[in-house]
Amino acid sequence: MGMVIEEIEGWVTVVAPMRGSPAEEAGIRPRDRIVAVDGEPVVGKPVEKVTYLVRGEPDTTVNLTVMREGEEHYLQITIVREEIVIPTVEPRLLPDDVGYITVANFARETPDLVEEAVRDLLSEGADSLILDLRRNAGGYLAAAIRVADLFLRPGVAILDIYDRHGAVGSHISTVDPITEVPLVVLVDGGSASASEAVAAALRQGGRATIVGDRTFGKGTIQTTLPLPSGGVLRFTAAEFRAARGGPVESRGVLAHMLIPHPEAQLPRALMHLGPGVTQRVRLREDSNFLHCNGDPVHLQQPGVIRDNGVYYVSVRDVVGVFGYPVLWDEDAHRIAVLDGERRVELCPGRGNVWVDGVLQPDTYSVFTRKGRAYACADFLWDFLGLIAERDPGERWVELIK
Repeated sequence: MGMVIEEIEGWVTVVAPMRGSPAEEAGIRPRDRIVAVDGEPVVGKPVEKVTYLVRGEPDTTVNLTVMREGEEHYLQITIVREEIVIPTVEPRLLPDDVGYITVANFARETPDLVEEAVRDLLSEGADSLILDLRRNAGGYLAAAIRVADLFLRPGVAILDIYDRHGAVGSHISTVDPITEVPLVVLVDGGSASASEAVAAALRQGGRATIVGDRTFGKGTIQTTLPLPSGGVLRFTAAEFRAARGGPVESRGVLAHMLIPHPEAQLPRALMHLGPGVTQRVRLREDSNFLHCNGDPVHLQQPGVIRDNGVYYVSVRDVVGVFGYPVLWDEDAHRIAVLDGERRVELCPGRGNVWVDGVLQPDTYSVFTRKGRAYACADFLWDFLGLIAERDPGERWVELIK
């Protein structure tokens, strides 16, 4: 079926669906809580029991009842079981000589496969690398440490180990790096455990730029002991933390470039590695200035405001900066933005967005404030191809094309 599940706070929780698996294709997401399997309640049951219920013969179906954060009702998700063979490491050379390596999990052979992939890509002309750890639910911590060691200079701290009594040791890089070309690590909410160890080590060591969403937050180290009955006792023995950094458990690893939307993460990584930026507009919340490629521009009203945690950007002030034709119909209270052959229409009075005549979901809402139209920042990148980066703590949003 292709997903990793754990018991977290008493719930059987999806850590991550495997890339390209039936679970991912059916819509399973990280942090989904499984409430029932084929109508049988599983709350409070051990993970092994739920795993047994979920597994089955290929081409058969299983229906999961799922509780998802932000959803008012349970979701019913039907998955068609398949035999799954997922390569641990997949390399390929992208345009502009960018080496791209997907790591699905951390098996014992993963470090050797990553090293081989890096050498092959460099021999093919790669002058930068992307290590994609999205939807990687972890595996062997020792394998993760060896992968991080491939990219760090000798003597750099990889991670620290803690038990219930406190710090018990550290792992330090020991070998010369296989390469020092620019490196980006892609992560998301399904990056957990060993993949978080790699991201944290490369982040703290200053070796890589982390792009994507905040990781899952699973920093525990588990051990199994065989029992005389034939069963296995599994327990948490320790915790790993980022070297000289905070805990990973329950917090995750924060990306340098926070890009929540999966479709924008790889393009943003490529943009970071290459010269593809044509315009960069930064707006601070409730400020009457924006900065276009570093140059300040005064506005009559704030260029970005925040409502219920969602950023809304002034259409008049921002869209034109990126060169999109804008048609204003004051009588109809409608704004049309032309993107090539596509027509995007905003109706602030009704809060609607239309694309080529098709009404879009309410998440792309638009409204007016003191006569100025504000559109959800997600709309700008979804339909106009802009990358939207946000920093709620610093209260700014940046739009890049």
